[in-house]
Amino acid sequence: MTEELGRVVTAFDSASRRLHKLAGRLISAQAAERRDPNRWSVAEHVAHLNLTSEAFVPLIENALMEAGQIGGEAGHYRRDAIGWLVSSVVGPQMRIGGLRIGCVKTPPPFVPQGGRPFPEILVEFDRLQGALVSFVRSAAGLPIDQVYVESPFNRRVRYNLYSTFIIIPRHQIRHLVHAEDLWPVAGKE
Repeated sequence: MTEELGRVVTAFDSASRRLHKLAGRLISAQAAERRDPNRWSVAEHVAHLNLTSEAFVPLIENALMEAGQIGGEAGHYRRDAIGWLVSSVVGPQMRIGGLRIGCVKTPPPFVPQGGRPFPEILVEFDRLQGALVSFVRSAAGLPIDQVYVESPFNRRVRYNLYSTFIIIPRHQIRHLVHAEDLWPVAGKE
């Protein structure tokens, strides 16, 4: 596996560890609680990430098949311009004082509906993370910066598969930071 893909796997692993560290501090009732009626609960953030991963899975599968058909040896992977921009925007939000900069309205298909127990949501997250990491590992040697994926959030936006692999864990970290803000570690409030 290339160094670039190794960093992607590390990013996915980091998101998983971060979520499990947060989950270990919460009881299910806390995870489902909206501390602010205008913000999602921890469970809703994770459910949103699951909806996002579910939407990406078939897109990634198709792009991997396409990359396999192209063949050839891949050199260093590069994000395309749109992928670079999207990956910059979907990462952790900048803050100025108490204001979060860069809030984006979530399209309805990706708004979590709630109701599922938090432990089930965590199991689903882990299953999807395993699938995503498996995709990254199977991409080794394929020209994944030459095949494109339509964004499940906006069909007019396309970026290469390597960019997709960067975008997903950055988006996960963004939501996990929001989730951590809901239940800060004692002494950090």
